[in-house]
Amino acid sequence: MIHICPSHQDVKTNCLDEKTTPPKQLTMPRHKAFPNIFQCLYKAWFMLLLTITISIDIELRAQVLGMRKAGLGFWAIAAHSNLPLSTVYKTIQ
Repeated sequence: MIHICPSHQDVKTNCLDEKTTPPKQLTMPRHKAFPNIFQCLYKAWFMLLLTITISIDIELRAQVLGMRKAGLGFWAIAAHSNLPLSTVYKTIQ
């Protein structure tokens, strides 16, 4: 049955479909549901690996240079300066 829909003044076959169907829900695709969580976990894992790598590197340098018992002052200065480790060690002694 064809009749005129009052909202559009067009010929429609059924105006009830337009009024009874609920509005379409805006949903995110499943793979984009939690992008921030995955990015956060990825960054945390990367930072953990980077920290382990740097600490192993510093430990090996200390063993090679014979500075194993230099103390926390050595690590604090070495971490915040661009000086070679041997120069920092000589400065502390």
